[in-house]
Amino acid sequence: MKDNFIESLLRINTHPENRKKLTSLLLSNESALQETVGLLYKASPKISSKAARALELITKENATKTLPFIETLLKASHKTNDNATIRPLAKIFEIIVTFHFNKTIILSEKHLQEITEICFEWMITPQQIAPQAYSMQSLYLLGTHFSWVHAELCLVLKQNFQQGSAGYKNRAQKIIQRIEKKQ
Repeated sequence: MKDNFIESLLRINTHPENRKKLTSLLLSNESALQETVGLLYKASPKISSKAARALELITKENATKTLPFIETLLKASHKTNDNATIRPLAKIFEIIVTFHFNKTIILSEKHLQEITEICFEWMITPQQIAPQAYSMQSLYLLGTHFSWVHAELCLVLKQNFQQGSAGYKNRAQKIIQRIEKKQ
């Protein structure tokens, strides 16, 4: 079963039918979901990135299914430096944080602090645009809870603005404007 599952996981790609099959399997099979979570940092980068992508799809579909694994997601985020794994983890955090501030799910103070730390780490280390964009949005929302976050986020965004890509600059400018409008 395990080899068949990993083969299914490795087939995840941009084809909607592959994503839909895997998402359905994980939503209906708790042991497969647990196995996927376990692969986040116990497997090769190729497998862990596919596991993270599968968990992103699950989170988009039903964030409450991912919430019980928040500790593992946080641990994996600290341990990985693989861009293909970081991108879906950053998206998962963005979704979870958004749901938290929409009062759909509840995160503990400890989890909010740790997500804040991870997102800032991804903002100040060399990353691709997607994890940074997802982190910007998460940090913007987290700044409504932690008073110091908006000032630090603005500082980081302004410092990195000139060397950022067009996508980075666009997202950063919008976030900065939203923060300055609230002040």
